Order: sequence, then C-alpha cells, then structure tokens
Amino acid sequence: MAAPIAATKGLDPCWLVEKPPDDFICQVCMNVLQQPTSGCPEGHSFCKECYVKTLQNTSTSKSCPSCRFPTQEGKLVRCRPLENLVGMLQTRCANAVLDTSELPAPAKRAKTEEHEKMTAAQLRKKLVQEHGLKIAPGATRKEDFLALLKQHHASGCGWVGAISGLSSHLAADCMLETVPCSNAGCSATLQRRDLENHGMYCDFRQVPCRFSCGATLALVSRTSHESKCMKATGFFCSGTTSTHGGGCKLTGTREEMIKHQETCPEVKVKCGSPGCTTTCKRSAMRAHMEEACETHVEAAKEVVGTYQKEVEGLRKKNAEQKKKIMELSATLATRNFTISSHNAAINRISNQLEQARDEGFGGSDDESESDY
Repeated sequence: MAAPIAATKGLDPCWLVEKPPDDFICQVCMNVLQQPTSGCPEGHSFCKECYVKTLQNTSTSKSCPSCRFPTQEGKLVRCRPLENLVGMLQTRCANAVLDTSELPAPAKRAKTEEHEKMTAAQLRKKLVQEHGLKIAPGATRKEDFLALLKQHHASGCGWVGAISGLSSHLAADCMLETVPCSNAGCSATLQRRDLENHGMYCDFRQVPCRFSCGATLALVSRTSHESKCMKATGFFCSGTTSTHGGGCKLTGTREEMIKHQETCPEVKVKCGSPGCTTTCKRSAMRAHMEEACETHVEAAKEVVGTYQKEVEGLRKKNAEQKKKIMELSATLATRNFTISSHNAAINRISNQLEQARDEGFGGSDDESESDY
C-alpha cells in the first residue's frame, strides 16, 4: 500500500479519484505537490522539500530544475493559491484497497512476514484479543489463522475527500488506521477498529485493586501491589495453631493483623532479657520472667562481663594508638628539626658563595687597573 501524505512528501497520484493536471505534479518526486514552492520567473513549482534538496545537491547547479534559471534557497516562494487548489483534489483514504497490481506495499509485506514468524498459539491469541474474532475451539492450524488475518485486513476504508482533510481523517476517524494502544507501557500497535477489543485483554489496562483499597493500576502490576496491599483480606493471626484448632482464631486484613499481633496474647514473642533465647506466647511471658528471674540475672551478668571485656580491650587498643601517635609526633619533630638545620646550613653556604663571588669580581677589576 502506498504511503499516505506526509509533511514533506506529496501524495502518490494513484490515490486520487481522478487523474490530476500535470501542473499539480512535482517533476522531482512525481507525487502530488506538497507545499508548492517556486524560485524562477516562470513560476515552475515543486514540493518545497524536493526544491531545497535539489539546491543543496553539490553535483547540480543552483537553479530551477525545469528552466535552469539561477536561484537559491533564500529566494524560494511558497505558492499559496496553487497549494489551495491541490488541497481540494479528491483522494481516497490511505487505507483504501485499490484495484491495481502495481501498487507498492512494503508495509503490508512487512506485516505479512511478521505474522508468518508467529506460532499458531500467538496467531490465535492475536485474532481473539486484538481483532475480536471468534475461533472454533478445535482450530489449531497456523495456515487457517494466517488466512483469517489476511481476510480481516482485506477490507479497505471507503472514505473519499479533499487532500487537505486526509491527515485529520487518518488522525481521528479512519477505523483502519494503525494506531498505538493508549495504555501506558503497552507497545502494541493495531487498527483503530480493534482498539476496543484489545483494551479488554491488554495487560496494561487500568484495573482496581481487588481489595478495595482505592488504588487503580495496570493489570501487570496488580499482583505485586496486592502482595503488599494493607487492605488484602484472608490473613490469620500468627498466634493461630493448626493442632486441634487452638490459639487465636481472629482473621482480617493485613493491616488489621499487623496491629492485632502487637498485643495478641497468643502470639509468640522473644524474651527481652539479655542473653535469654526463650520464645513463648505473650500470655506466658510474665510467668517465664518470674520463673527465670535468677537465670536472667546470671545471663545478664555474663552479658555485662562480656561487654566489660570488650570495653577493656578497646581501652587497651586506644592506649596503644595514643602511644603510636606520640612516637610518630616525636619522629616528626626530629625530622622537622633536621630539615630546619639543613636549610640553615644551605642558606649559610649560599651566602658564603655569593660573598666570595662578589669579592672575586672586585679583585679582578683592581688588577686590571694596575696594569695600565
């Protein structure tokens, strides 16, 4: 199928209802003029993009492609009257089915090749979820699915109107125009007529949380959301025991269970005494604390003793570090003194050399004067 009208290239004449006058055809691209532009006294017009590219071509002279009148890009003039006349030409929709075997169809061929690479299961899913076609339960042949797809795409758009209205028709009205799915994150592109059916199956369609928390999110994200949703239901208190159905029998939302388990007497908690690893029900913790009082005291003593040993070890390391710092400070002071002494000696020797040099120059002058 030939390409529809574009921003810089005119419409292929084969889409027009009637053959257009030759003056309405660009002699560079051979399509209907798009933004007719002239640059010579004869008024020869070409598509603006075609004219600019011709002038920018270094292998040709900067002149009108028809009469060779010298011109340049800055002198080109847009022909509004001619553009209005071209815009009134009657054309078919770019998604129409034309009665010609010579019509190029690169996009159609690419789509066919894409379908042929798909498996039978993928084709079946596409027919049902994107195009809303009903498939017999026992149908499994890939060839049958490809034939159904071809038949589905065989119908063309019957719109006919002015060239000036083609772009708006394709952008908003044509049911056979290929458009992207409007759901954020979905990369599917399909005909506008299939959008509604696709929306019923799209993994990125907006759905509410099933636990009525008020959140609305993409279907692909719902499982992750509900695994953390505080309104999720069906949660049991962790104090519930399966044996003979004992323990706490309360159920509720995730939020309710989190709050309930902070005070539930049947929930197992860990003893807070230092060194004690006992875990028991919250209701039994007071009795445990009373029974294990002496044990807790002994365990606390051991913990305190361990902490004291750690503190003592840290103090020892601290003293060693201070000693090393003092030794390094002393070494640094010695080296600074040595450097100062060497600098003083260097300065003294430099002064002596400078003095000797001055005296030597003075002595040579006296000797030269005595010779005369």
